[in-house]
Amino acid sequence: MNATRCLTSVASALALIVMTGCSGQAAAVPPVAGYRTVPTPPASAYAGQAMHRFYRVIGTEFDRRTGTVTVHSQGIVHGPLTAAAFRRMGSETTLDAASLDGIVNFGTAEYPTLHVQRIRLLDHRSGWRHYAYHGWRGTVRSGSQAAGNHALTAATAAGSTGIADSGGATIVASVPVPSSSGASDASYGTNGSYAYQSPGATTAASATGGSIPVPPPGVRIDPNITPSAGVHASRAAKVTAVEQIAQSKLGTPYIWGHNEDRGQYGFDCSNYTEYVYHHSLGYLFTTSSKGQYLHVGVPVSTSSMLPGDLVAFDQGGHTGIFVGNGQMIQEGGGLHKVGYLPLRPGSYWYGHISAVKRMF
Repeated sequence: MNATRCLTSVASALALIVMTGCSGQAAAVPPVAGYRTVPTPPASAYAGQAMHRFYRVIGTEFDRRTGTVTVHSQGIVHGPLTAAAFRRMGSETTLDAASLDGIVNFGTAEYPTLHVQRIRLLDHRSGWRHYAYHGWRGTVRSGSQAAGNHALTAATAAGSTGIADSGGATIVASVPVPSSSGASDASYGTNGSYAYQSPGATTAASATGGSIPVPPPGVRIDPNITPSAGVHASRAAKVTAVEQIAQSKLGTPYIWGHNEDRGQYGFDCSNYTEYVYHHSLGYLFTTSSKGQYLHVGVPVSTSSMLPGDLVAFDQGGHTGIFVGNGQMIQEGGGLHKVGYLPLRPGSYWYGHISAVKRMF
């Protein structure tokens, strides 16, 4: 999910891509027989929503003194918000200003190893004068110079928005990150609040001979949904359920912070993984990629990775689900949509694995 930089394999060479993640898609695994399609929210659900709330990211920077990530963007302006419009504008650089957890998820995924305290979104639709004089893309500053405007330090700290920036931008949002880990989106009312394993929980035997708590750490069971595979289903049934739900969203576009469980169209990578486990197994957990890396599931070694495992990359910069045969299914990763990517020794993403999490 770290969209600032990524390498993609072309034969044996690696090419640098800025702000778009890794491109290239492995041949799709054949769909599991009989998998069901989870309905997509109708286009009418977006009627009346303002188009100006969507922004295309053009750069980021981190102010180490204030812990602030500044996201430079330009507003996306085009026709009505239909499903087709979302597919056209869906990208790993598309932010929805109405999705505060999406803004937090983007900022913390861009700088997963740093302690992010605030994220502000700037709109440069009226012009962009800052980039010609400063190395802004993915930079880390030691002073209070994010966006090149010293006078806005106090306003940023106070969460002010809608004011002009000296670089020719308007501050669209200034969002505090509500967790000491720089990861939690629980304060924004999503279904991603942390829920840790209670001491009295039951356990299930794992394929590696150990036991996995039911539910696993960082997860709670949603009592209001009938998942494809219940708590007491076999491991094989759970793997099939995860693959079926994951495949049902192939091609769904990438939009930061979106989750169809909230009536939105599209996903980002960690909202997608949470959605898949929610509908397949009834799991609820944080929709933050960094939160999933830090708090969700039982860590296992990369060598013991099994189909159905949650995989985190670049210390929470990206997440996906291993499906076997040297592949994972995920949202984004340079595809700008849900699709398959290689996850075998020698592949780009295999070399960037930070954690493998057993979920059942």
